[in-house]
Amino acid sequence: MMILEIAALLLTGLLILLIFAVIMAKSQDKAPRVTFMLLIISLITGMTVYLIGYIPAQGSIGGDARALLQALCSTGKMFTFDNDFIAIQHNGITNSLAYLIVFWAGHVLTIAVVVMAGFSILGKKLLSKMRRFFNFYDTYIIFGANAKSICLARNILTKDGSQRSRKSGRCVVFIDETADDKTKLEIGDVGGIYIDSPIFSGNTLNIKALKKAGLKNLRLTRKSIYVFAFTDDDMVNFNIIIDVLNFSHEQGIPDMLLKGLYIHTDSEAIIDELSKKAQEYAYNFNYFCESDLAARKLFDTCPLYKLLNFASKTGLPVQKMTLTILILGFGKTGRQILRKALYNGQFEGCTFETVVVDKNMREIDGHFKNNFPALFSDEKPEKLKIDLIEKNIQSDSFYRSLEKYINKSDTGNEFKIDMVVSCLGDDDLNFEIVADVRRFLKKHSVVNLPVLSAHITDKRYQLFSTGKEEDLDGIHIFGEYDELFTDNILINEQMDLMAKAVDASYRYAELAELSEGKKLEANDQDWAALSTHMKNSNRAYAGFMGAFLYILGLDCKTKDEGATEEETLSEEEFRNIFAENPVLQENLGKTEHLRWNSFHYASGWVKKPMNEITGQKPRADEINKVHPCLVPWEELPVVGKMIIKKSKNSGLPQSEIVKAIEDNDFQKKDRSNILNLYKIIESYNRGVPEKRKLSLVRRK
Repeated sequence: MMILEIAALLLTGLLILLIFAVIMAKSQDKAPRVTFMLLIISLITGMTVYLIGYIPAQGSIGGDARALLQALCSTGKMFTFDNDFIAIQHNGITNSLAYLIVFWAGHVLTIAVVVMAGFSILGKKLLSKMRRFFNFYDTYIIFGANAKSICLARNILTKDGSQRSRKSGRCVVFIDETADDKTKLEIGDVGGIYIDSPIFSGNTLNIKALKKAGLKNLRLTRKSIYVFAFTDDDMVNFNIIIDVLNFSHEQGIPDMLLKGLYIHTDSEAIIDELSKKAQEYAYNFNYFCESDLAARKLFDTCPLYKLLNFASKTGLPVQKMTLTILILGFGKTGRQILRKALYNGQFEGCTFETVVVDKNMREIDGHFKNNFPALFSDEKPEKLKIDLIEKNIQSDSFYRSLEKYINKSDTGNEFKIDMVVSCLGDDDLNFEIVADVRRFLKKHSVVNLPVLSAHITDKRYQLFSTGKEEDLDGIHIFGEYDELFTDNILINEQMDLMAKAVDASYRYAELAELSEGKKLEANDQDWAALSTHMKNSNRAYAGFMGAFLYILGLDCKTKDEGATEEETLSEEEFRNIFAENPVLQENLGKTEHLRWNSFHYASGWVKKPMNEITGQKPRADEINKVHPCLVPWEELPVVGKMIIKKSKNSGLPQSEIVKAIEDNDFQKKDRSNILNLYKIIESYNRGVPEKRKLSLVRRK
């Protein structure tokens, strides 16, 4: 019996060892608290069961004291994986099933305590190896340990940045050898794993470290892997992504496993080169930088379409026909804000003005004009105006120039600028300038203040710890790293799901005939084969869908947000909105063309000259960034006829010419993009869980 008892105890111990090894690997940050709790429980259990076993039936002071000492000794022996079961008195109580369960459960708990304490003593390297070994979660591999990448890890692993509220099913692994002790501690605090290895081995990526982090061709696993090149050196990041792409392609790692590669850069040359390689290998690639993320965040939280009112029957602005934005500072963030404003601020029947002020404008505007020439030529939309002004924002002349935008009246003065954004590269200065503009407007009795936004990268409690809290009211803060480096903003898989549905709608050969009841199927392979420009074009449309729905008086809601079956629109009801108001679809089609044009102009594209148009596809030339359709709405039929004419002259079969006639009715396609909004949302819903499905409802 003794041998069987020892064997059973050893097997139990091994099982406990395995269980708690997994627990330690999964929840390293919770281990100390769990260990302490189990220690208290095991001590109480041990003392209780042994006291019961040692106290004599006929109690006495001496006997009780001796029993207490024996119980203490026996409880201590529990932590050496030993027991005194034979030494206790065997009676009705100690032979009962309940007592035996509690007795052995207490000993099992002590094994757990010793195992967990041992792992804590053995060190973090062993724990990191165990966590990687037992990792079956979605894995985020980050090259480069710094404040920004740790911020991303915190947002990936925790809910609302709270370390006590973990997101399940995720693992973040850092690869870097330059992190100091403080950085390593921060990585551990957020729940990340740190691999202390060089990023490169010689002239190539450290593949051994990459495999340790989890990028292997294990087809049995369901986890997804995301790779981030997040160092402060653009060329280092470039080489990381190139080597990961080559390694993944050579190893045959499927795109369903390697879900995305992300590079921290704003270099157009690097982005173009990596886009070609990723497209060649059919992997999803994207890029990010602080200025781009800040601009996206600004217009996500302060959408431009909400600054206008639209007529429900025509889709045209009413009361206010001009949308004006003042951008203070034309550094990287200012340039990105201007570009994103152009993406999101074009509406049929509305003049869009941007005024950009910088004290060094003459020294820096040439770079922008050279990269985006169409914005400063006759090609740009007639109602698009961009003024780049050199002026010191702290000068008296700047504030005098603001007076020109004030319309005085007896009922209250009106400021003709709808949004003021300060992005001067200095947190304190940005806040002070916006606060000064607000004081200036109040002094001039302006009734409706514009949206006042200050670009702040530091945390609010640090910036406003000097008694400025009372001035924050009415000023929108954007650009904080905790809000930018998040999976929702940076990875944004929900946006990509919507963009895939948008791409599918473009791909239908019978786009204009996508009739009611016909399903729109998004395809991951088609999406992976797209260039980065085409992916971004689809994302831009997906990002503008909120504006279209707002103009239509509609909104998208989940069930958690209050959507009910009774108020959800059917596809027939959605289509009837346009059947009853044909001019509405026409005007929204014009807005869609303005949006599409502006996206391309703000991406560096220009119009393809008429004499260079051919009848062959593709119409877009991504290398030279030219497209024949970058013309006003009224000229689209002319472009279509020219392409058809060239198709006829090229000797194409009659069937191809008939197809070309249908395929080149560009106005019809823009109108169809509006009609297909319902199907795009429907396609998106097929790719998300029930709780994230969107219902189209009328806005209240």
